[in-house]
Formats: sequence, structure tokens, C-alpha cells
Amino acid sequence: RPDGYMLIPLDAFVDVVSLMGGVEFDVPMDMFYEDPSQDLYIDLKEGYQLLDGDKAMQLVRWRKNMDPKTYKILSDHSSGDVGRLKIQQDFLKAVLKQTLQLKNVTKIGQLAQLFGENVTSDLSIENLFWFGSQAIMGGLNADNVTFTTMPYYGGGYGEYTAKVYPNRKALLTLINESL
Repeated sequence: RPDGYMLIPLDAFVDVVSLMGGVEFDVPMDMFYEDPSQDLYIDLKEGYQLLDGDKAMQLVRWRKNMDPKTYKILSDHSSGDVGRLKIQQDFLKAVLKQTLQLKNVTKIGQLAQLFGENVTSDLSIENLFWFGSQAIMGGLNADNVTFTTMPYYGGGYGEYTAKVYPNRKALLTLINESL
């Protein structure tokens, strides 16, 4: 069981990135996708750039490219959900790196207020401040943070869903070797 959880609404994600003045990130490829039914419009160019909250949301929601002329999915450029996870993990590392910069330490109060107003969690404000102070005072370095995707087995597809199941043996090995 997880020790705690946080549920961060999409709007709060946009606000956090905007409060930090954007996040510098190397977009790995041109990303284009439109889905009016979700009010989802992604149009990012490859390269190192400062992403504001809206562009950051486009980045973390992207998982496949669409030809901007024909609106057909380009399967040779699509990396699906696993590719999206890698980009999200890389982006979170960039957010962490930028959050730990001295210029953003002064925004801790504003970030705490934003979290308090928008985030659902079983962690108290005191817990969050403790974690934050331990990270800052303990010398947390974003380069020492590792993200990983849970080892899994594909379980098949249903209508609008894909099912995956934990590979328990591989997951136990990962936990024992990483923590």
C-alpha cells in the first residue's frame, strides 16, 4: 500500500508551472495532435524551450502524432502510453530541478497555498512542509532522482481501455534493488 497519495487537478498543474515562470525542457520531437471532443490541441516543436503551463500540459498529454494535413495518426512516430510516461518522467525531473533553484525557493509559500487550495491528499500541510524542508536542507539533487515504470504484463484490450497487470517478481526485484 502507498504511504500517501496526492490528486492534482490538471488546472493546478498548469498553475504550478506558470507560478514557476515556466519550465525549461527539451521537447524530443515535433508533437501535433487534435481532439476537439476532449478540447485537446497539441502543437509543440522539437527543441529546448521554456514551456509555460499550457505548453507543459500539451507535453504531458501527448502520446501520438497526427499528420497536420490529413489528421491521420502517424504510427511510425507514435510512442503510445509508455513513451508518454518517459516524457512525463523527464518533465517531472525538469520541474524538480527548477523548483530547487534559489529563485523558486522564495515561492514556497505561494506553491503551498496553491497546493492547499487545489490538491486532494491524505498528507497534512505539515507533512508536505517537512518533505519540502528535508529535500531542500538535505541537499536533494534532481540528478539523483530516478523515475521508473512499474514492470507489467499486458492484459489485453477492452473498449477504450487497456489492461496491465504488475509483474510481481520483477516489481519486487525493482523495489529491493532501488530502495
